[in-house]
Amino acid sequence: MMFLQYFISGAFTPVLSLYLKSVLHFSGMQTGIILSVTAAGSIAAPLCASFVADRWVRAERLLGILQLSGGALMLAFAMQRSFWPVVALYLCYTMINVPTFALTNAIVFHHSTGQRHSFGSIRVYGTIGWIAVAWVFSYLWMRRGGAGIAAGRLPDALILAAISSLALGIYSFTIPASRRPRAKSDPLPCVPFRMLANPPVLRLCVFMLLLAFFYRFYFFGTAPFLAAIGFADRNIMPAMSLGQIPEVFAMGILGWLLLRFGSRKIIVIGIALDIFRYVTAALSGPPWLVLLGLSVHGLSYTFIYATASIYLDRFCDERSRSGMHQLFAMITSGVGNFGGYLFCGFVMDAVTAPDSHVNYHLFWLTPAVGITLLLCALPIWFRLQRNGDKAAGAAPGDGAWTERNPA
Repeated sequence: MMFLQYFISGAFTPVLSLYLKSVLHFSGMQTGIILSVTAAGSIAAPLCASFVADRWVRAERLLGILQLSGGALMLAFAMQRSFWPVVALYLCYTMINVPTFALTNAIVFHHSTGQRHSFGSIRVYGTIGWIAVAWVFSYLWMRRGGAGIAAGRLPDALILAAISSLALGIYSFTIPASRRPRAKSDPLPCVPFRMLANPPVLRLCVFMLLLAFFYRFYFFGTAPFLAAIGFADRNIMPAMSLGQIPEVFAMGILGWLLLRFGSRKIIVIGIALDIFRYVTAALSGPPWLVLLGLSVHGLSYTFIYATASIYLDRFCDERSRSGMHQLFAMITSGVGNFGGYLFCGFVMDAVTAPDSHVNYHLFWLTPAVGITLLLCALPIWFRLQRNGDKAAGAAPGDGAWTERNPA
């Protein structure tokens, strides 16, 4: 399940902008409009899914329905050539596809209750799926053919994503049900929203939202930055996929690391790696230094986002798990993406000279400084959390970001 989930995204996400510009011949503004609908879908779709998952339809069945629908929409998207129909189809696909990431997380936690530290060893298959499609398909297959690559083989990425989505949709109906759906007498997902009243959950969501604003710089600026410093177009995606290789090992040992060091220290390490990545990019040094910075992307993602998902699940039960993970996705991937991409665009314009030259030193220093400030604020953040937990009469360890004793 995890392998196919990230195999689908890895098949088309890195080359989508190239497809829109080179195959469909859309302008830069038209391409930006199409890509921006991802943020809109990331805000609305998880909220809608939280009304349904494990209330009216089991998460496993809902995943199957969404993936089958997404596969059909992606096939239609691959055959469309006009601008506004492409916008409409991609918006519909985003609304269908975005909730599936939180659903797969919820399904894993449903089936591993009491063993949350095994999440990393399962989620690692998603990373393997992303690497597989990046190198075996995108690099080896799409790189061949010379100058006619865009017109001849870029559409194959969309077809592959559609077929993989249909396959995952069918497979989802074979996943054993982890629990019965709730009765229809409780149609509104009030429980996940009430969980935000829990101070540790609220603090985590706010912190991850702020971090998401700076995390988007990687996805916004890396490809044009690599092109600007001399990387060939065909080597950009393989270079960006270097970060997924150490992520495989990080996901495999994440459970042990959490038991050994606790969530707080692991998240701090992830933030420090994030700062290192942006600093190496700001230096714009030799290629090996830039690639070294890119190689820690997967480690940073694992230590921050996977750890945050595991920590969040400590406060979930079967009644609230799917809805809470959808709500968390809406906050981080929805609001965070929307605000983050707007902020990235503002900074990009601010550091671009009249001759269109981009000062990438200042561009990358912006997230480096911002994340450093967040890291410096963590001691105060945790101190407030511990004081709040004591005032609320929480048991020791209930509110602290620690996983030494599984919940």
